[in-house]
Amino acid sequence: MKKLIKYLKTHRSVNNRVIEKRFLSDKVKDVMIKYSLTLQELRYRIDHNIPFNKVFKCKYCGKNTFKSAKHGYQIFCSNKCSVTYRNKSKKNKEKVKQTCLKKYGAHAYTLTQEFENKATQTNKKRYGTENYALSQQWKERHDEILNKHKATIKEHYGSEFYSQSQDFRDNHHLIERKKYNTKKKNNSFHTSKEENEAYNLLLTKFLKDDIIRQYRSKLYPFACDFYIKSLDLYIEYNGTWTHGYHNSTFLGNFNKDNPEHIEILNIWKSKNTDFYRTAIYVWTILDPLKLKTAKDNKLNYKVFWNLKEVEAWIKEI
Repeated sequence: MKKLIKYLKTHRSVNNRVIEKRFLSDKVKDVMIKYSLTLQELRYRIDHNIPFNKVFKCKYCGKNTFKSAKHGYQIFCSNKCSVTYRNKSKKNKEKVKQTCLKKYGAHAYTLTQEFENKATQTNKKRYGTENYALSQQWKERHDEILNKHKATIKEHYGSEFYSQSQDFRDNHHLIERKKYNTKKKNNSFHTSKEENEAYNLLLTKFLKDDIIRQYRSKLYPFACDFYIKSLDLYIEYNGTWTHGYHNSTFLGNFNKDNPEHIEILNIWKSKNTDFYRTAIYVWTILDPLKLKTAKDNKLNYKVFWNLKEVEAWIKEI
């Protein structure tokens, strides 16, 4: 067995025939028979340091699972067990939701006022503020991480932020164009309910053929929400929270010198989810870049933040 283990550890390419001829001693065969192992399983266990006596059980029924050539030992012994387990898990999750709803009046305890009060008290006790993102400890930690991040970006791209680098300016339009072409091909542009309502409002003033949705040009290489051909007008509808809304309040274009904006930005960063990271990118980088591009190229350009602004503008023209 020692010779076989040494051979497998020192040879990347291993042939089963070579093993059968040179290393299948009586002791090795006894191990295979004792633990019901094929030669493939024996090799896999040696390569991955898995004990010969370890048994892999199906997560649902408890039967022994088999080893896949590509994926190792399986979690379930069959597709039936896999599907049944997942369906049962969904039922259990729904049962937990209903129990929480009955007990706390919400689908999850973390959504209750009781949990929010406890979290607030814990934050006050530990950090001296209701929200950890507003505490001195978070600020120091955030500044440290941000400085490291800036140093790394500067080392690679010569600027503190990638969006300010020459590499970004050289490649951003290519990346955006590729994304745009893919979405256009698959008809997968994301539009909000309010954006569709804004489109219907524009149709009360302009012909359908006069309005192009998700329009881009050499002067404006972004997927503009609406382009009015007769006015040569680019329109962006920033009616979703990712453009700078917080607690039903519009915060306006991002301003790094505005303490309120920085406070909200820190709260968003503390969430540390894909949704908030996307919102941070849209509000602090993409929207300012769009506005700068429109000004630099002297475009006829408008930004609307709600439907009332669209209605008022239509009445004026």
